[in-house]
Amino acid sequence: MKFAEVFMKNAPKYFFLALFLFSICAWSIPSNILIVVDDEMTKDKEISDAINTYTDDIWNTYQVNASVIPFKSQKNGGKVTDLKQILVGKKDSITGAIFIGDIPRAQFEFYQKTEDGFRYQRWVTDFYFMDLDGVWKDTAAGGPEAYGGKLFDTTTTTLNFNVVDGSPIPGKVPADSFSIAYSGYLKSPVTALCSLQLTTDNDRRLWINDSLLIDAWFNNWDIPYYSAFQFKKDSLYKFKLNYAEEYGGAYLTLKWKCGDDISYTPLPDSVWRQNDKSTPGLNQTYYGNIFMIDSLPEEDIKHLWISGKSNGVFDGHYSQKGAVSDSFEIWVSRIDPNTAGFYGNPKTLLLNYFKKIHNYYLGIFKKASRSAMFLTEEGGLNNPNDQKFIDGLSVLYSLDSIDMSIADGQEYIDNIKLDKYDWSVYGGHGGQTGLGNGLDITQVEKNMCVSPRFFHFACCGPLTCYDFYGNANSASVGSEHIFNTINGGFVSIGASKTSGSNQMDDFMYYAFEHKFIGESFREWLNERVKRNQYSNKEDLYDWFYGETIIGDPMQKLDLPPKSTVHIRKAKAQQLSPKSSQLFDLLGRTKGYSPLR
Repeated sequence: MKFAEVFMKNAPKYFFLALFLFSICAWSIPSNILIVVDDEMTKDKEISDAINTYTDDIWNTYQVNASVIPFKSQKNGGKVTDLKQILVGKKDSITGAIFIGDIPRAQFEFYQKTEDGFRYQRWVTDFYFMDLDGVWKDTAAGGPEAYGGKLFDTTTTTLNFNVVDGSPIPGKVPADSFSIAYSGYLKSPVTALCSLQLTTDNDRRLWINDSLLIDAWFNNWDIPYYSAFQFKKDSLYKFKLNYAEEYGGAYLTLKWKCGDDISYTPLPDSVWRQNDKSTPGLNQTYYGNIFMIDSLPEEDIKHLWISGKSNGVFDGHYSQKGAVSDSFEIWVSRIDPNTAGFYGNPKTLLLNYFKKIHNYYLGIFKKASRSAMFLTEEGGLNNPNDQKFIDGLSVLYSLDSIDMSIADGQEYIDNIKLDKYDWSVYGGHGGQTGLGNGLDITQVEKNMCVSPRFFHFACCGPLTCYDFYGNANSASVGSEHIFNTINGGFVSIGASKTSGSNQMDDFMYYAFEHKFIGESFREWLNERVKRNQYSNKEDLYDWFYGETIIGDPMQKLDLPPKSTVHIRKAKAQQLSPKSSQLFDLLGRTKGYSPLR
């Protein structure tokens, strides 16, 4: 039989076979993601090898193709607009992007007038990179009551102060967003080794004889920072202290404990000298910003309100048709070890993180089947918004696999170490370096052995790991949970600004089994935006623009059989004081920071 006859006789079979093969191929076309790597990291072979292993892992596990490209780091001049153009150019071929290292960060800002003056807000938003076709406006910064640069020089005879929520000099200094530079000399009344205790609301740095003794430029409060200095009686020592007040309370207390003293007492006013001629008092310079910047030129208007003038920070977001956008096309996640510098040099932290991730994809880590929600005493267990967390978790885990408990920060840490949770929610107040009820990440031991893959923070600021200008700091709760944990801690979800039960209470509904957490985050976001209320186009509408995700966005909720082990409450333990070094990317020491 001739070939043509054979073909015609079996044409229907060939047609359906071809259609079947085409369907299989079309169905199995891999989705693509883009991995953008800090240009300094790409020069390191160990880091490049670890990233390549990660791309192999997600291909072998999910058949997802990952392309790796270098990009100029923020400190080396990388621009968010340039990075956005790369993403826009790949909008038809990628479903998400992972930023590794010091990749530029877009920022959003908000000016809010209060009875005491003004409140000035700025935070990092990765939504800018997730929205590939919206309009992001940059029209103004600060507000009319923002004082701007250097205010005036003066002197004082006392260092310690507490003005509660007011201004240190009403009518001349704003109640919020101001800073003070103290300088002069300290004439010691004793010969002794003295321990110094500095407690402020908010940021602080202390030098004696040009030695930086305390470096804690963080927006926190009620946390003493310590150092020590050897004094000689009647000797003069150069003294310098920088202080910034961001919002709310304003106070500064410097105490010491010398020789055999058993308690800390405030340094007496009699020790201060304006100069080496022993003129009593200290020099003070007040600034209308939190950075001790003398002037704010037009190209750097970080606080001044000039309508229609741009300053590189977004204050409006709309779709191409003018409405608030509800279509974020890709997800974005960050893996930046520079934001966990308290725990080691960034290179080592990053390699350890990718090793942990690799072991997970190899199946070395056993997947847990329980979830837990921890609330602070203040929040209670009966808040209707918090019940939405439980409702959402019950979609992912059976009700008898969900534990709910009142716990302060230390009890939360103790419980996620003792029990095997796959997903852990923390609900309560928080900040850049601390969770509710007093737990500061500088108090947490190194290399926590915890089980949850997913850390979900329903509190303000736990993923804040950048300063006012978007430069990487060296501490955040979210980064600590990613880089300072072994076995667990693959991804953290939370806010770089404001979160809570009115922001992420329904996120779990979108984190279904067999779906990437990055894609779940994008789907939740698109639904969340639709429910926001906006009074007019120029309003900020909602601080949830600070919501973000860090860590491995390729994690899935592929759950093993359910178990019924219940939470064991652990009594909070007092942690001993310890110190830590700060490191740069290559492992070089950046400085020494005495920690509580």
